[in-house]
Amino acid sequence: MDEHQQALPLALMICDLDHFKRINDHFGHLTGDRYLATVAACCRDKIEAAGGIFARYGGEEFVACVPRCDRQQAKRLAESLRQALAASELVQPDGQPVTLSIGVSVTGGGPLQREALFQAADESLYRAKQNGRDRVEMDSLTL
Repeated sequence: MDEHQQALPLALMICDLDHFKRINDHFGHLTGDRYLATVAACCRDKIEAAGGIFARYGGEEFVACVPRCDRQQAKRLAESLRQALAASELVQPDGQPVTLSIGVSVTGGGPLQREALFQAADESLYRAKQNGRDRVEMDSLTL
């Protein structure tokens, strides 16, 4: 048996800083970089405490991978990331708090299908953005 199959379930979260372009355009790229570092530190602590890894994925997107994390745990953990950022005191140019949209996908118990896992998390993130941002959306698949 493949040793990687024993680590399931596995949660994948794609996190996107909402309206990040506004931050860079208004405050400048140095402040934007500071915001990204704050988001990374805030979220990394929570993900690592859950036994996962948190990394920048590109631009204002981050990815979290948490082994042995089922759907309920993943939803709670993603919500805690969103709430931690809201409490971070980072603000948009209009003074509103910076928010985070998160798409979550969780494997079931079969072999790891990496591309399907990423696709499902990405589609969930897209739904979070479509449904008003500052929210967590779970995949609708059983991977």
